[in-house]
Amino acid sequence: MSLFSQIGIGQWRDHLPYLHTTRVTDLGNKVYCTTDFSLFSFHKSDYLEEKFSKVQGLSDTKLSFAEYSAANHILLVAFKNGKLDLVQNEGIFNLSDIFRAPIAGGKTINNVLFVGELAYLSCDFGIVVLNLKKKEFKDTYFIGENGDRLPVYDLTLSGTKLFAATEFGILTADINDPLLVDYTHWTKITTIPGMDNKFTAITTFGNDIFTNQTNTLNSIDSVFRYDGVSWAFFTHTNGINSSLSARNGKLILTGNNIVKVYDQAENLETMIDTYGWGPIDPRHAIIDMDGTLWIADHSHGLIKSPDNIFF
Repeated sequence: MSLFSQIGIGQWRDHLPYLHTTRVTDLGNKVYCTTDFSLFSFHKSDYLEEKFSKVQGLSDTKLSFAEYSAANHILLVAFKNGKLDLVQNEGIFNLSDIFRAPIAGGKTINNVLFVGELAYLSCDFGIVVLNLKKKEFKDTYFIGENGDRLPVYDLTLSGTKLFAATEFGILTADINDPLLVDYTHWTKITTIPGMDNKFTAITTFGNDIFTNQTNTLNSIDSVFRYDGVSWAFFTHTNGINSSLSARNGKLILTGNNIVKVYDQAENLETMIDTYGWGPIDPRHAIIDMDGTLWIADHSHGLIKSPDNIFF
């Protein structure tokens, strides 16, 4: 791609900081990566890039994240103001219901959990359930005390139990409960150390649940593991963690200039703290089905490992 190619009269070109990547998701033959203000794809076989912004049809700027649902063949793109785009072969479908909803305070969509044709959205005020097939919003859960708004940062599913990482602890409920709109059907977990603290991420890995807890006193996050019986400290990066995810048989933690990869036995398999040619600033990382590690680095763009190619 030439930065100096000519464009036609009446056409627009975006000039956005594509190096400041924040999240990456895998579509099989290519990956999509978000930045603070845009989205781009990278084809694995021919190294071709394609950019997406408001110029190309996205509904807004200031992206929160993008995540692909393989079961529904939909790339879900979320924005910090609550807007939502569904990207398919047919085009981009914009949803602005959360953005337009009369809800006080922030409306950022922080993360998504795909369950069948449903997308459970973790939002600054609670949880919103979206039917991807119908492209319609199904439910909204306000799970704070007395049904108040409560920032939810991440969700995971273990068996039939939903676990919500929130501003003030972890809440759980049965996904098959028809009354999840009632906050009394959500139970706070009291057996984890620092149960009232802020939890920014939660994921299921094998038979265990892992969650990231933020400590505002010393700015050192801690990852805890639940084995079905009790919660125990698992690891940290000696600083703030930016993401915690599990896929393709690996648990991946990023933060504080470190990427940690754990195998299925939950042993530390790889730790990356340098690319060899400079310091790292990882915000998110995944391992695809081929075993390739992709890192969204906020200073260097999209990084492919193990060869550490810089794009």
